[in-house]
Amino acid sequence: MEVVYKTSKTHRGSLLSKLKANGKFSDVTIRCGPVEVMAHKCVLTASTPYFRGMFLNDTYEANTGILDFSSAMTPEVMRQCVNFIYMGTAWISAPIATGLIDAAEMLQLPELSKLCIEFLAENINLTTFPEVISLSRLYNKNSLNEPILRFLDDNLKMLVKSNRIKSLDYETLGYCYDLLQRATQSHELWKWYGLLNWTHANLEERKSKLPELFRTTAHSSGRS
Repeated sequence: MEVVYKTSKTHRGSLLSKLKANGKFSDVTIRCGPVEVMAHKCVLTASTPYFRGMFLNDTYEANTGILDFSSAMTPEVMRQCVNFIYMGTAWISAPIATGLIDAAEMLQLPELSKLCIEFLAENINLTTFPEVISLSRLYNKNSLNEPILRFLDDNLKMLVKSNRIKSLDYETLGYCYDLLQRATQSHELWKWYGLLNWTHANLEERKSKLPELFRTTAHSSGRS
């Protein structure tokens, strides 16, 4: 008789979901502001190197079973991180997406980070653009480059005329202009206009950056 290996895709998630919901055998309290969530050291330790390092060493958290993330994330972000650890699912929405990827990177949850990146790539707009491009540069998320470039290619004029470009820091603005070198359309006029608009938003602080930005923009224009 042939022996066939079978496995249930829902078994592990179902057990961990019940374990989380019951809370009876929990030995960890995760705090975030006024919100507390009960959890289990064994589950957290198995989920990520972040918690392994925490609980396998003589740390305050290992000794007390209290984890306070109040200064690192919002309560809703914390809830979604815990949900992902136990069930592999998370509710990702625009208001928490950037905070969730920050938390996923801190907690070393690459699969959650990937889900957040996919969500952000599908939801780039004038409101989210500054945060998305800053996250792409900060965490070296190259998978965001193409969606960002497509957005810039189609919406640079609106971005420049809005106040959103003014909120970018110097390094992120340079990153944005580097991506524009691969644009399918010519954006020279709006690149220069955006540069002046960005500088004028905080002239005293940004004017020292202007010569270097002019040289960089002129150099990239010459290669276009």
